[in-house]
Amino acid sequence: MALDQTAIRCSRSWLRQAAACARFAKPSSTATSSNAEWSAFDRAMNRPTSVTHPAWLASKFRPSTIEPPKMKILERVLHYSAKERAFEIPISIDLPVQGERDWSCLYRIGWPDGTHNGSGYGLDGMQALMLALQAIGADIYTSAYHRSGRLSWLDLGDGYGFPVPKTISHLLIGTDAAAIEAPR
Repeated sequence: MALDQTAIRCSRSWLRQAAACARFAKPSSTATSSNAEWSAFDRAMNRPTSVTHPAWLASKFRPSTIEPPKMKILERVLHYSAKERAFEIPISIDLPVQGERDWSCLYRIGWPDGTHNGSGYGLDGMQALMLALQAIGADIYTSAYHRSGRLSWLDLGDGYGFPVPKTISHLLIGTDAAAIEAPR
């Protein structure tokens, strides 16, 4: 497929742009042999020709890869009552850390079958923290432990105190659900 057709397809939406650019990006060793194609791509994307090269394209559409130091700032413990015994499920959130292009906020959920590590990314530390909290809520409310009905924070069936994205707010229970339905 010609690069000009790729550039036209890329301009339709940001997600298509990211996928197409990653798929058609050439290694930097061959980039010099196809300067005309890259110039056409730059013109189609309204970018100066000095910024569109494979390394820039590859780094543009992925989160920063800086390994942040772990500094736990928040922790909550949920409780899961299995048939034979009870488990504590610790949830911890690290301090948001600034990367090369964005902020990240790492979190861990210590499920009985293994620890889940996740993160929220944002333009600043506050957004990264808020998205990490929503990701925790989504992980909890979509888990088999929640579906079993034996997971609790304070009281069984009363919710877990984490926000969730609007797309899964129908899964909320107890005071979590009541907080969404409260009139403003």
